[in-house]
Amino acid sequence: MSWPRVRRPAAKAEPALTPGRGGAQRRRLDQRQLSPKTAQLYELLLRLHLCPTFGEMGIRDIRQEHVRAWRTAELKTGPQHQPPFGPVTVAKAYRLLRAILNTAIIDKRIRENPCQIKGADKESSPERPVISVPEVYRLADAIEPRYRGLVLLATFGNLRWGELAGCGAATWTWTAGACGSLRPSMSSGS
Repeated sequence: MSWPRVRRPAAKAEPALTPGRGGAQRRRLDQRQLSPKTAQLYELLLRLHLCPTFGEMGIRDIRQEHVRAWRTAELKTGPQHQPPFGPVTVAKAYRLLRAILNTAIIDKRIRENPCQIKGADKESSPERPVISVPEVYRLADAIEPRYRGLVLLATFGNLRWGELAGCGAATWTWTAGACGSLRPSMSSGS
């Protein structure tokens, strides 16, 4: 005698990418040791770029054609979006999606990663223009005299904005002219 086969109702696939607290990807992000800046970037990429397209799809339902269509639409609409975004942001979102789907492979939820677009993960930004030394001096001469040292120090001192912003007028001792050798003043707290 053979027993009749009982069919269980298929479990509804959990959405792969949900922006809220309940999604599988949100739980995975919470489990990883991410720096606050990286966590913020991933949250933004999920909310603005991945969830609108893939948010309600089950992880097994995401196909290569969906990924290609999503990427094409992102690249096309990015410049008109508010706020606008470009190919670098799309590449970051693509890498995050690929990482999510690689985790699904490890968890044996899917067999193959549908993120198969060659070069889609590459960022290429145009080189930023650099002004010439005479232009730096013209700029330093054109602004308020109290900011002249800031412009010269930013250019020739190779300091980042945060370091420059932390430098008060009393922090530096100027010797040998307007942009001569600089040395930090020793404060009583040091």
